[in-house]
Amino acid sequence: MVVPKGLTSINPDFSLGKPLLTVDELQIAGAATNALHSFYMKLPLSKKRNDILLHFKRSHFFRSLDNEFLNVGFSDIFDLFNYHALDVFILRCFTLHMVKKTRQMDLPVGFLDPELITLSTMCVDKSYVVDYVRKALGKFAKKKCIMFAHNPGQHWVVVAIVPKWNKVLYLDSARSSPRDDSLLKDVLDEAFLSYCNTYGIAKNKLVHVNKFPFLEMLFTSACDDNFAGQSLAVICHQQHPSSECGFYAAHHMNLALALLNVEKAEEFEVPTSPLGDDVLDSIRKTIASFIMSDVVTCDDIFLLVEMMFTSACDDISLLLQMMFTSACDDIFADCDDIVLLLEMLGIL
Repeated sequence: MVVPKGLTSINPDFSLGKPLLTVDELQIAGAATNALHSFYMKLPLSKKRNDILLHFKRSHFFRSLDNEFLNVGFSDIFDLFNYHALDVFILRCFTLHMVKKTRQMDLPVGFLDPELITLSTMCVDKSYVVDYVRKALGKFAKKKCIMFAHNPGQHWVVVAIVPKWNKVLYLDSARSSPRDDSLLKDVLDEAFLSYCNTYGIAKNKLVHVNKFPFLEMLFTSACDDNFAGQSLAVICHQQHPSSECGFYAAHHMNLALALLNVEKAEEFEVPTSPLGDDVLDSIRKTIASFIMSDVVTCDDIFLLVEMMFTSACDDISLLLQMMFTSACDDIFADCDDIVLLLEMLGIL
């Protein structure tokens, strides 16, 4: 049996070493996207690699105290640049960006690892995922919200757990498509019950909320006879038929921060319209900026410095400054050498 995963196959349109966007597309893509594209194109053929290596602290996903390497493939960056299906590694990068963002803003929200809570992982070792979620509930007991991107198979959904309401909210950009969330619900229910038992909390059942009553669309016979006189509730931005669900998930994670400011689920409102190109572009810029400022290694910095002096990419110096800011943050592992290197190069 083939188990669906949160992984995309290599796009047949991607060819290593060839441009990821056209010249015209790059002109309107923004500084971070152009800088990442320049970095990719400037890699010497003798050192051509298939990915960028991220060394981060697993504790930020509440998994362990050791560090982990995360490979961001250039084929995945091609998909990011062209608004195609996003690989789990890109969603992990965005989640780490959210960890950093919410920490800087001192927001009471926790994040789980999207790679761990995919359908494939739960099928292989459900008990491990249950224990992971149980421990996370204890770790984030004082948080108002715990969220993660979940892939039930070829699609990304944002799941937000609000402990004080005993509710789980699902932000699905393709609600009309049939989806089986039963295994995820079982995992969350078992983890919550175990958490209550462990910490001596009253055993309240989680309520799984897929639809909200405050956003209703009244279908008439002129629209669809099958829905005449009925109301259909949808809870978030709904995408056109496409492979952009990863972008919708990223945007919904940002919107879900509004849960911190409402007293009950019924007050949480999210528009239902499809996302505009400006929103998709903003997400692309955010992830590209994260990769350039937080993912590249010290060896990569030498290449960036060379690019700064040999190319017309004026944004490289700014991005090197961004690396210094990131190196001062404890999201990532072994960054002291980055600060030292930038000082030696006279960038700081």
